[in-house]
Amino acid sequence: MEAVRNALFLACRAAALATFALGYGLALPWYSEIAVLACALCWLLAWRRLPGLCLGSSILVAALGVLLSAPTAPMILGAAASLGLWDFAGSIVPGASAEAVRKEAESYRRHRLPWLVLALALGASIALLGPVLSLRIPFFAMLACVVVCAIALDRAAARMRVGR
Repeated sequence: MEAVRNALFLACRAAALATFALGYGLALPWYSEIAVLACALCWLLAWRRLPGLCLGSSILVAALGVLLSAPTAPMILGAAASLGLWDFAGSIVPGASAEAVRKEAESYRRHRLPWLVLALALGASIALLGPVLSLRIPFFAMLACVVVCAIALDRAAARMRVGR
């Protein structure tokens, strides 16, 4: 199971960086790829100690790409793959015993992985359908939805901590 998790970790890393490079390469000058290289360097050097910094650098690269008029779809897919990468990076514990790794991998496969896949699939599909669908939602209704989602995420996180 650990081999599958490591393969998915590498696949997410490759997908994130490839989609960022594609998005930047399609619409921006060649020297803009320096941002993608900086993000790759961050993931290469700091993912074990500072996965949050790595996720932040990926989101920053995606936002910068959108602001510089790069295609939105590769930026969204790269950010989604970075979220998966961040989740995988947080679940890899170096130096753990084989039994602890096996239990963590089984727990990850049964509990976190399906939710991660569902969240990534729904978020990416909604974001990619954004230009096609035009929903006019009042600001306060949207704000109420955000508050409800934040409360639900807080309660889900509390349950995950208690369940461990």
